[in-house]
This record gives sequence, C-alpha cells and structure tokens, in this order.
Amino acid sequence: MTMRPGLSVMVDWSCEHGSHDDGSWPELLQALEELDGQDRCSMVVNDAEGLSMTVSGGNAGLYFVTLDRDNVAEASLLDLDQSEDEELEVNTGGGHMSLPARNCVSLGAAVLAMQHFVEHGGLDPGLPWEWLRRR
Repeated sequence: MTMRPGLSVMVDWSCEHGSHDDGSWPELLQALEELDGQDRCSMVVNDAEGLSMTVSGGNAGLYFVTLDRDNVAEASLLDLDQSEDEELEVNTGGGHMSLPARNCVSLGAAVLAMQHFVEHGGLDPGLPWEWLRRR
C-alpha cells in the first residue's frame, strides 16, 4: 500500500500527551491494533490540506473514528447494525465519552477507514458516515 505524501502521525500512548512520528502503513496498522482505551487511547493522522482522521478507544474492541478539519470533527464512521438509542463508553483520549452504539465501530472498520484516508484522502465512500457539521 502506498501512503500519500505529506502525512504526519500523532499517537497518544499516555492518554494525556501524544508524540509525533511519521510512519509506514505497517507502523500505522500496528498503532491502531495497540489502541486499548487505557494506556493507548488515540491516534491522529494529519494531511497537508488540514484534514485529519482520528481513531480513539480500543476498550472492549470499540473505536470512535472521525474525519476532522482544523481540529473539529466533521464526520463519524457508523456501525449501522448497532442501535442509535443504546449508549456505550469509549475512551477518546480526553476521558470516557458516552456515544451512541452506532458510532462505535470494530477494529476492522477503523482500519478500512484509515487505509482509505492515508491512500486517497477523505472518507471511504464504501463505508457509512454521519456528517456532524455542515460542509
């Protein structure tokens, strides 16, 4: 897999402060797989156009994935098989957050979203997304 040029990666291993690192896809994939919602709770990949993809969580195999512009979430990846009414707790790096179950996705879905972002930029059109703010 070829990553787009100009990407930077921030991985938050302490759930308080992150470190910056440029990495390859295998390193990014490993970082995603190591998210545990406790000691390792979020990662952000930024591109040169001001877009970023954030993956948070990992506790109980649940992840919250957003596409952000200028540090504001614009869209959230969805699991359409989950309830909109039920809430689940995910550690987003800033603490535990209650989210609708449908906004909590599997590691596989998070990997697909991140893979598309690092290869092509933006949202994977084959995955379900919810717009959080108007474009």
